Amino acid sequence: MEQKNRLGRVVSPGVVDYIERPVAALSATQVRIAVKASAICGSDLHIFKGMHPFCKLPATVGHEFSGVVTEVGSSVSRWKIGDRVTVEPCITCGVCEECRSGSYSYCEHITFLYRNGDGAMADHVVAEGDHVFALPDDLSFEAGALIEPLAVATHAVRRADIALGQSVVIIGAGAIGVL
Repeated sequence: MEQKNRLGRVVSPGVVDYIERPVAALSATQVRIAVKASAICGSDLHIFKGMHPFCKLPATVGHEFSGVVTEVGSSVSRWKIGDRVTVEPCITCGVCEECRSGSYSYCEHITFLYRNGDGAMADHVVAEGDHVFALPDDLSFEAGALIEPLAVATHAVRRADIALGQSVVIIGAGAIGVL
């Protein structure tokens, strides 16, 4: 029996529908993840409102998530079925100057998991095996879904070069600002 994937899609500004379609085929370097928890990012809200400059509708939003590996590509050796994971949602080229210098978040060709229409507001997500990270057993899936925004907040604090005891103002009520 063919496995199906249920997806919640933004089809037009303010309108969500639910569809079912066959699960996407894996390449040799990819893993399939059963989504257990997914957070809602500000960019998801922009997509929902039809205000995201780079995401075409319809789109299945969601790039902050965690889950369990259910299938691995033939070249993937780091992950096995049953592993608890989260994903780096940036999809980079790996060949531009920024990628080669290790600054892949500045990739000239960067895109994100949801831009191809297949985000984490679904039963399953397919991701590159080298973009997957293990979750500790004692971390909930809900907390695991916040790893990506926590990484962004941590990076911002490090770049700000602030010291213990200094006062700062944080502008933003979203997950990153709260973290």
